[in-house]
Amino acid sequence: MNKRMLPKWLSFLSILSICAVAACGFDFSQLLDGVGSPTASAEFRDIVAGHPTGAPLEDAQVEQLVTRLESLLNGPDAEPLAESEATRYMRGLRWALGRGQVTQEQIATVSAYLDDWKSEHPDAAEMIDREKGLLTLTPGAVAQNIVGTDTEGVEFELQDYRGNIVVLVFSGEWCGPCRGEYPYQHELMETYKDDPVVLLGVNSDRDIETIKKAKASGDAPPYRVWWDGSTRGPISKAWDVWAWPSTFILDANGVVRFVGKRKDRMIEAVGELLEEQREVVQTESGSVSIDRNSESAGDSLTAVESARRDLMDLLAANMPFDLDALASGSIDMDLPKHPPESLLPGKVAPNIVGKDTDGVEFELEDYRGNIVVLIFSGEWCGPCREEYPYQRQMLERYKGTNVVLLGVNSDPKLETIQKAKEREGLYYRTWWDGSAFGPINQAWVSSWPSIFILDEEGVIIHDDKRGEEIIKAVDELLETRRPEIEREASRPKGGQVALHAVDHPRERLLGPTDGDHPAPW
Repeated sequence: MNKRMLPKWLSFLSILSICAVAACGFDFSQLLDGVGSPTASAEFRDIVAGHPTGAPLEDAQVEQLVTRLESLLNGPDAEPLAESEATRYMRGLRWALGRGQVTQEQIATVSAYLDDWKSEHPDAAEMIDREKGLLTLTPGAVAQNIVGTDTEGVEFELQDYRGNIVVLVFSGEWCGPCRGEYPYQHELMETYKDDPVVLLGVNSDRDIETIKKAKASGDAPPYRVWWDGSTRGPISKAWDVWAWPSTFILDANGVVRFVGKRKDRMIEAVGELLEEQREVVQTESGSVSIDRNSESAGDSLTAVESARRDLMDLLAANMPFDLDALASGSIDMDLPKHPPESLLPGKVAPNIVGKDTDGVEFELEDYRGNIVVLIFSGEWCGPCREEYPYQRQMLERYKGTNVVLLGVNSDPKLETIQKAKEREGLYYRTWWDGSAFGPINQAWVSSWPSIFILDEEGVIIHDDKRGEEIIKAVDELLETRRPEIEREASRPKGGQVALHAVDHPRERLLGPTDGDHPAPW
């Protein structure tokens, strides 16, 4: 290449790069002064130089960082500091804190200093409050909540997922490196499908149909996402995201534990957190040694008992039965079971009688005349939760038809399923069975999720479908019923029908009206 042409080529490439970045919706001030930029971190780099990434910060280091910030904000010049410059210094502080793990006490120390500085500079109060709020994104701090709507328009919150390890991914279809993460996200979902691990996303595509199509095609993994509308949407701004993809990994208590882990390192980080939880379980099982004759034995026993209660609460949120009831022997594991052959395709499904989540008794036979998708599920069950997107899709797809979703829930606490239904927008009617050893579950199933598709006469058509397969099976069932419905609708009034394709009333084929049955919730 002619050397004299090089500057023109470089200029041309620079213009292309700028155009590409602008089209993606980047904020150039974020690119130049974001948390990880050299300009933001330069003033604090020496204090954390050599500090192992992710290791706890010493109180002395945090105090030194605050002292450095104070000296920068109150420089020797008589002229007041520009707000943009103050913002850059605060971002540098957050970068330094993010090099390690902080404690809540250390966050409180930094917050107290910012409160003092705000009282001296009330004109900068909004900026200071914003930067103070962003301290919640520092590893070791409890993450700020997210409230927004998913791609189906259903509102949900980040804190709804407490009790689970959460991998939170800021991503977009426009972003090549984001799409490069998809295979690892699929692997993470498969590896930890039976563990309390949840993948959530914040999508920055400008057109919601973009991410919908990507998920429908199977390219994008089927985890739940907030749609933020752009790279400067309200959630991305609140979390100060300036690079995509950005990944935050939270523990079961909502504490930020890792930032920026990608690909295999993301999967390994989740494994580390799960191992921590298992170590707590092992401690509960008796690996703690206490000298009962020591003067501090009483305090030690109190601490262990407190830890035991905390552990039991954590386990109870992810178990399909009440641990105390199991330990006391009050769970009857030998309740009547339907003969296996009675639950095979071609058999009329046994009736179910029980109470829904509002305490109202109802029966499976109440829904004869409808195609019923019967779902045995529980919040404690990872593969069950993976079915939620498909269930939301069915509720929307089959509006106005005679397709009904019904559930049998096995969570030990009623409020668990009530919160889940509200969080996920799954307002179909459900029997609450109280545990995996409840009478309905014991009679019907031994694995979760278990899903049965019944026709209008209550005959089991399928017992082995999951995800998209359920939707295809129901579509096929509806397609075979369409000629019957059309012939029934064309019957001459007051006359005989030459081709009597069905012998049940028309309203049973077309599904219940508003007054026929309670709402499916």
